[in-house]
Amino acid sequence: MIHFFYSMLNNEGMKPNREKKVMDTQTKVLFLKVRFLIVIVLMFSGQIGKATADFSLSGIYRHYPQSGGVDLSAGYSFLLWGKPANTIFYGYLRYALDLFTAGTYNEALVSVDLFPVSFLGVSLGQGLYHNSKDYEDFDCLRYKCIGEFNYTFVKYTLILGYKKFFFYQSYKKKPIQAQEVDKDHIIPDIGLAANSESENISQYHSIVGWSISSKWTMGYQYIFSQTVKNPGLSQSHFLLVSYKKSKLTLSVSLGSFYSSLKPLGFSTIGYFKYQFAPSLSIF
Repeated sequence: MIHFFYSMLNNEGMKPNREKKVMDTQTKVLFLKVRFLIVIVLMFSGQIGKATADFSLSGIYRHYPQSGGVDLSAGYSFLLWGKPANTIFYGYLRYALDLFTAGTYNEALVSVDLFPVSFLGVSLGQGLYHNSKDYEDFDCLRYKCIGEFNYTFVKYTLILGYKKFFFYQSYKKKPIQAQEVDKDHIIPDIGLAANSESENISQYHSIVGWSISSKWTMGYQYIFSQTVKNPGLSQSHFLLVSYKKSKLTLSVSLGSFYSSLKPLGFSTIGYFKYQFAPSLSIF
């Protein structure tokens, strides 16, 4: 399993057939940092005891601009310290494989989550996705929509809580490349166009919420994304309501979406998740 993660994260078998383009210094340094940190984590994990497996199935649909699909996630978590039962004071390491599909859009992602404490951590990973059909909500004559693309990411996560209130925040740096250089390409989930050769994406996500009861939660969600080389930004504001019973979570979000390519408009998101086997993550 570890060898599989290392080979994926080391970009083996995911290099484009064209001649390799020279990346900008920032992207190259980020790639090197990601690989170095993952190697250190993999070496460290060999000293930890038996892993516990987690497995979930989730689905999401956003109506404006249209985006969504089904995600199958499997992971192995190693408890670093503490006891997770009824406390947030523990640390863990988790390897994960995510397979996402929307029929004509398919994505595979491997990642490593390192949380020294359960509410603060960093995630490192690499993904590859392929799309074989034009997106209905974007101009696929002007922009590239069909093709194969790969990316890495570094993400930090912070989760805080007080009584029935909670706060979630994450920040992600995500360099992305098309396997074949043609023209600027669409990134459907954030509603922006990436530079034809390579792009650096910054993503910020926050939720301020209130646990009404053991089953019901409501809150405000803000999502901001920005492309650097091909300057653009997108923003989403949502009010969300979530219901959780046993292993099933359902949520509905109502709000707005705006991007450099799409005018401000009303947007809704529907989401479900079924957790077949629980993970050590608290969010």
